Amino acid sequence: MRNFLIVSLLFLSVGCEKTKITNNDRFASDQQEMLTHLGENLILPSLLDLESKTASLSTQANAFSSELTIENLALLKESWRLAYIQWQVTAFYQFGPALYEGFISLNIYPANTLLIQDYITSGTYDLKTAGATLAKGFPALDYMLFGYSATESELLVALSGNQNAVDYIKNLCANIHETVSLVANGWKSDQGNYVSTFSNNLGTSSGGGISLMVNSWSQYMEAHLRNAKVGTPNGNSVVTSERFGPFPEKSEAYYNSSITLDLLKTSLQTLYNFYMGIAPDGTDGKGLYDYLKIINAQNGTLADDYAARIRSAQTETDQLNPLFTDAIINQGTEVTDVFNELKALVALLKVDMVSALSISITYADNDGD
Repeated sequence: MRNFLIVSLLFLSVGCEKTKITNNDRFASDQQEMLTHLGENLILPSLLDLESKTASLSTQANAFSSELTIENLALLKESWRLAYIQWQVTAFYQFGPALYEGFISLNIYPANTLLIQDYITSGTYDLKTAGATLAKGFPALDYMLFGYSATESELLVALSGNQNAVDYIKNLCANIHETVSLVANGWKSDQGNYVSTFSNNLGTSSGGGISLMVNSWSQYMEAHLRNAKVGTPNGNSVVTSERFGPFPEKSEAYYNSSITLDLLKTSLQTLYNFYMGIAPDGTDGKGLYDYLKIINAQNGTLADDYAARIRSAQTETDQLNPLFTDAIINQGTEVTDVFNELKALVALLKVDMVSALSISITYADNDGD
């Protein structure tokens, strides 16, 4: 009888372990399917599209520097607009190759116009250094193309007598393209092979693919979307309901604020698509939404709750004046509503989603939310 019990217990032990391994294997397979889809069908194509658009931007800058005409200026401005919008589609991929190439530094605003003027006057600068962060990227071009002179005609006159300024525009565009290309090349499977690395980086450790992705998502949502795009220019804070603004000069694309709301809306739509696993070509694959459903996070409710929160933020954003600087001056309450929706999104992500995924927030967080 004793031998029978021992054999039975061993059998049960092996059976339970087998079930445990099977479940782990199933979740590992789901993780890999999700990471592969996101890497191959969302992240890499978006970066390649940005690379193409920044190549056009650099080409147009060269053409403009060779011939300062209204027509070439219009083409350069349009290339800037298209590249800036596409930047929003890729901006929260702050892991892997982007982490080492200064990717996020291409959109730190407001630009330091005094530093830009110093660079132009001296003709000596290095846009690859940390000290140049506030004098480069899309915000610096926003100033040079839309804020350097009051009108297009005046801009052409100002530039025609200042080769350093013309060269600065050209060098800004070249630096943007070079930085984007380094990141895109790092993701290409035939070069840096980070798509493969990302797809096979399974598990919930701090260096795992899910952790890297969610931490990047959370940091972008918190610092760059909620705060920089909305809270700072509108005068909102996470520590008080009192509004201290508005500060229109701190908004994204301040000198051409007609596109500022488009940049915000593109960011929100990108986050929704990424969360749902919807690729730029419309392919609907496995995203975090599907994975949260698979692991039955909060009895199956968390996945839909987070999707609904993003949609709610989009609905609030749709109520704003198309000219964002006017919105924060005349619709401060409505912009605060957008801020509060983004604040709730960050909290849901950093608490509920992180807990459900068994990962940890690893970046520095000092604002108390």
